[in-house]
Amino acid sequence: MAETTYLIQPRPPVRAFAIAAVATLLGAVLLVASLSSGWHVVVSLLFALLFVAGLALLVAAFMSMGRLAVQVTFTKDGYRVQGREVEGEGSWVDVTKVTQTQTGNRVTIHHGPERATYLMFPGNDAAQVDAVVADLKERLRVVKGI
Repeated sequence: MAETTYLIQPRPPVRAFAIAAVATLLGAVLLVASLSSGWHVVVSLLFALLFVAGLALLVAAFMSMGRLAVQVTFTKDGYRVQGREVEGEGSWVDVTKVTQTQTGNRVTIHHGPERATYLMFPGNDAAQVDAVVADLKERLRVVKGI
């Protein structure tokens, strides 16, 4: 079987995006109002700071989504999980069972009673979970004849 790769993305930080949008918009409007009305320089600087803080939060929210992503690669011999804070791999021959939670957002690849690899799917993308599980089961069927 050909190698397949899945990218598991975290949930988008909607609250951070909303706060960034409000801070940026409010900072921009108030900055323009303060500059056009001739308010004190300190007030204009505070509004500029609010605008810049909103932009910084927006950039941080986008960067966090990329950094928290996990890449799962299935090969003919096994699998590899790579992310910022997670590294793992295993061989299909060593896999004893695969389980999935009732909510469907966590898949566990068991290697006997002492070792397991957890794949967390934080979003509600059931199609991605189903594709990963189907691919995983097919690879186990081919290797183990299950």
